[in-house]
Parts: sequence; structure tokens; C-alpha cells
Amino acid sequence: MSTKNNETRSMELRLKKAAAKLIAINKQVSANYVRAARVFHDLREVDPEHVKAFMAANAGLTPSDVLHFQRLSSSMQGVLGERETLLARSGMSLAAITALAEAAQSVQRDVLRLLDATRPVTEDLVNKMSLVTAPEWTRLEAERNSTLTSLAAPNLRTKLAELERLGGVLADDLHEFLQYWDRGDFADDPKFYQYFHGELVGKASVTLSLFEDIFGKVGALSAPDRPDARDLAAIHQALKQLSEGRFGHDGGFYVLQDCGLGRIDLLGAIESLRPYSECEPSPSKRLEVLELCAGGGGMALGLQAAGFRHLGLYDKHKPSVATLRQNQPHWPVHHGDIFAVADEVLGRYKNVDLLAAGLPCGPGENVYRRPDLYPRMLQIIDFLTPKAFILENDAGARKKRSTEVAHSGTVIAMTNLGYDVYPFDLDTVEFGLPHSTTRSFFVGIHKDIPGPFVAPKIMPRTIEQKAKELAKARTKRDREDVERRLPGYRRYIHEVIEPLVTVHETHGRSDQRSDAQKRYDHWAKDWRGEHRGILPDLPGKRENRKEWGDGWAQSGFDRSRIVNDPPSIEEVTGPGFRPFLTYAALAAAQGFPKSWQFMPRGDAKLLMIQAALPPIVSMIVGLSVRTTLTGEAFDLDTLVKMPVIDESEIGRQSIGKRPSTLRSRANENMATRARMARRLQSLNQSAPTEHEADAPSSRAPAAALSVA
Repeated sequence: MSTKNNETRSMELRLKKAAAKLIAINKQVSANYVRAARVFHDLREVDPEHVKAFMAANAGLTPSDVLHFQRLSSSMQGVLGERETLLARSGMSLAAITALAEAAQSVQRDVLRLLDATRPVTEDLVNKMSLVTAPEWTRLEAERNSTLTSLAAPNLRTKLAELERLGGVLADDLHEFLQYWDRGDFADDPKFYQYFHGELVGKASVTLSLFEDIFGKVGALSAPDRPDARDLAAIHQALKQLSEGRFGHDGGFYVLQDCGLGRIDLLGAIESLRPYSECEPSPSKRLEVLELCAGGGGMALGLQAAGFRHLGLYDKHKPSVATLRQNQPHWPVHHGDIFAVADEVLGRYKNVDLLAAGLPCGPGENVYRRPDLYPRMLQIIDFLTPKAFILENDAGARKKRSTEVAHSGTVIAMTNLGYDVYPFDLDTVEFGLPHSTTRSFFVGIHKDIPGPFVAPKIMPRTIEQKAKELAKARTKRDREDVERRLPGYRRYIHEVIEPLVTVHETHGRSDQRSDAQKRYDHWAKDWRGEHRGILPDLPGKRENRKEWGDGWAQSGFDRSRIVNDPPSIEEVTGPGFRPFLTYAALAAAQGFPKSWQFMPRGDAKLLMIQAALPPIVSMIVGLSVRTTLTGEAFDLDTLVKMPVIDESEIGRQSIGKRPSTLRSRANENMATRARMARRLQSLNQSAPTEHEADAPSSRAPAAALSVA
């Protein structure tokens, strides 16, 4: 066994050295290729035929070679010419540069952004990106029209148009009703409430009558294998609830479907009747996800924020199930071991848009009570054939990596199942979290999906911006500061955790504070000023605490205990006081919202927090997968700074009091998301592209996001 391992290490070492040499050589080749194009660019005013003849006689180039370089130099006058330095240093192959030169400007801009993020770009990637040009909303509109016309007789088009009109009017009125309700206007004028409520009942009754005339009361609406038909069943139930007056103070704002998809709000269901073409901006496609090994909800929160609707969440750990149900009651959470879930149950999720799982360890690892689940996940992927999958594990907290052989074997197995596989690591510190932990990902995109996947990278400045900063630097120290500036969106202890530690700090007049309060306030100010870095790796179980090292003490914490509450005024003894770690501080370091409740206690709670995928990392990866599946584009550098969920959308909501959760649930409906997208429209990539100038944009804004 030892000899075999040595041979494997030797082989991989040779491969790594060869890869490094090829990268260096390819960078030289691409740089010279771009320089050659520049030579022909300088000859653009010379007769092209004369150039062909001269170069054939004196430079050994055939006429086709000259024509090729002339075309390349012509493309360098546009978008590529503005980023010539980046292109020359890219290390792209000659075929990839040629494909890029012949691509549309919209594709060129997208590729240049990938190069800014130091992502490798191949000829195949450029060609795939060129294929994704059709506006997304037009395809969705075609699918929607096809569904409606297949469920209704062809001679009912007039009635369908009237149903859409009535649905739009009813949705607008219901939206206005909810605004009055949310502001409390009805409490001041009960007669106005009764009038408005009655108007909605009347309009819903007319719409319901027409709906049943077209589709019937049951019929095709119960088809289990037609997602759009199931949506029509939800519309039918919503119209019935409205027409019977079961909303507002009498029944809340929800309609409970019987098809296993959980709660859908009234507004979202009614909005589904509105044609996509009437929505501004164009709506986002609704995507659905099955999540296994859901844990404490970090991955689920992020995917929900990225616009994925959960069809099911499974976990064998009862405290994890309780945590998910406590914080997001609308999630369809199930208690179950992935080895024990029956095929007929898993079969409900065949061809789901996304399969996601947060696994306890990497391929080839078998940590105590943390088995290698990758072989089982391969079986499930083969059975379900999802359009995409995200498998993730913590590679940093336990300082144990998957063996390279097992890792490579897993990629090969996933590829053999029909997927383009993208393994990559992300560092949490680059996503606004005050600790550096490596999270490992396998993202798979089914080969039938035309869009390419690009692993996300938060990039606050481009290579050109850095070059400008270096040019402006006047001294050697200024240049060193520019070079040392770290990548990603970074926040530190004093920005994320400190508000949860110094909760009793006051800023009033000194003569009005007690001696204990003064001592506490001085300590809070000093503690905040001294500890402005990042935390060490997040801790696991308590028995390992003595192995944490001095990092936590240097970060300002007493590592000997983990407590529920921050220090009281009386507990602070002076300037050198170090508070105990709190669960809330650790949860904040992972990016969880303040009101998120972890149901376990003690070591189990600590382990759940530590093992959770930070929601913001999940959201960014989810958006990257969403881009591949739909063609939508998102400004990740801006969205990473926004919360994944509003605090008011966490926990159990009282139906019939405030419809705050309605707006969050409404985000799960495509048409409603389109309206709400106006609030985030400025956050998306706004530069016009060549085909976007003449057609509706296929790059729908971040309409689906809970971050709205």
C-alpha cells in the first residue's frame, strides 16, 4: 500500500510541475499572439492586399494567416482593445482568443470579467457563452403559453385573455389591500376595511367562475407530474379562499397546497395569472431545490435568498430538523437518513433543478461519526438526474483534507454520470465573515445545460483598477500597500461581532453614569479598538478547546467557556477584561441572522454552528448556479454586502396580524419577483450589450432574492 501511495504522489507531483510549466508557456504565447494582432492594428491604413503580399514574401505568413490576424486586430479596436493588457496576461489558448475575437461584445464583456477574477477561459467556454443569447423571459412566456393552451381547448383563447386580465386586476387590488393592512390603515377605518374586503371577494368570485369554466374544478389540475398544472391548482385554491372571504382578519393570507410544496401566499398565486410580458423588468425563472443533510440551515437560507424554492429538506439529526422548522415554518422539512429514504420518496424529486447537500467530510475521509457520504450522493445523483448539484463540506475547521486520489476519483465518477464537474474552494473571509475557513465544493452541471458554470469570486477591484492605483502611488510604501490589499469583501471583529459583545455600552454624560457603567464603557471602547482583525478557525467541540492556540485570546476572548449571554456591566473588571465566547457571537461570525435559533444545547449547538455553511457563501454559489441554469446575471460584488433574509421573516408568524412574511413568500413566485425586482435593478450588471440593445434583456435582475 505504501509503495502504491508513493507512486501516486510521484505521479501527481510530475503532473503539477508540468501544469505549472504549461501555464507559464501559455501566458507567453497569448501575450505574443496579442502583440501580433497589435502589429496588424498599426497597419490598418495600409492596403490589405498589399499587406498580404508583403507578409507572405517577408514574414512567412500565408494570406489566410494575414487575414486571420487582420480580423483579430479589428476586434481589438472594441471592448478587447480596452483590456489588451488583461488579455495578453490571460494565458488563454490561441483558439480561445480567436473564438473570443469572433464572439459578440456581450460575450466579450462576460469573458473579460472572468479573466478579471483570474478564472481560466477555454475555447469551449467561450462557445458555450455565445450560445446563451435568447432572452430568458421569452422562453418562459412560450413555456407558459404552451401549458395554458394544452390544458384549455384551443377555442378558449378569448376566455384565457380575459382570465389573465381579471387576474392582473385582482392581483393589483390585493397588493394595495396588503399595503393598507401592513400600515395599519384599516384599524383606523373599519368601514373602509369592510368595503375593500367585499370588493376583493366580489372580483375573486367573478375570476373563479371564469377559471372553473376554462379548467374545471379538478381535471388536469391534479396532475402530479406537471409543475405548471400544480401551480394552477394553487391558483384555484387561492381564488376559492378569496371568494369565500377567508383572508385578512378571517383566515390569514395563505393557501395550503396538497401537493407537497408547502405554503404559497395569496398574492403570489394570483400574480401567476399575469402574463410575463406585462412584468417590468422581465421575471426570473422559478427554480426548485431538494436539499439533503440540511443541518442548521445555512445552505438552505442562502439558496432561498438565491431564488430557489425548497421542495424538501432532509436531515437525520432531530435537533437540526427542529432548528429548520422553528426558523422557517414554511420549509417542507423531513426527518430522515439519506441511506433510509425510499426510492419512491426520492422519486418525487426526479429531474429537480438543483440537488444540494452539506456533507460532513470530503471524499475519502471517515472522521468519527462523520462518514464519507459521497458514494451515497453519487447513487442519488444517478437516480434523480438533477439539472445541477452542489455538494459541500468544511475543509478548514478540522484541518483534514480529502485525499487527492479520492477527490479525483469522485470527479471522474460524477463526470461519468453525465455532468460537467467544477471542484473549487472558497475562503469565508472573502465573503464579509470575520474568520478564514475553507469550504470545499463540487458543482455539477448536466451536460444538456448549455450555459457554463463559473466558480464565484468576490472582486472589489479589477486588474486595471489595481494598475491605476499602482500608477498613482508615489512612494514604495504606497505601492506595497496596494499590493498587500487583500481580495474579497472583508469585515472584521469590530464590525460583525463587537455589537453582540458590548451590548451594555452607553454614550451619555459622564456625571450621569455609575462607576461600573463608566468602567464598562471604557472597556468597550478599548476592546473595540484593539480587536479589529479576524478570528481563528471556528472551534468544534469543547474537549478540543485547549488546542485552539493563542488566536482566540489575541482576538479578545476568554476561550475557557462558551456562554449564552455577553458580559454584564458588573462582570467587566477593567481594561484587560476578556469576555467569554457566546453562541451568538459564533453564529454571527458564520453570517447567521441575529434571531436565528439553534435548538441543540452545549456541544451540539457549538458543533451545529461550526459545521454550517455560511448563508452568504451559499447564496453566492447559488446565484452562480442560477446564472448557469437561466442566463441571469448578478452583481455578486454588491449582493455579498446585503443580508440573506430580513430578521422579520424568521420564526413563527401570527396569521392574520401582519403580512410581513407574505412579501418574503411572494418572492417565490415568478411574476411577483419581477415587480419586486425594481428595488434591486440597479445592483445588476447594467452595461448594455450588443444584443441587449435590440432585444429584451435575458439578464433578469436579482428579483428572486430574499435580500430584497
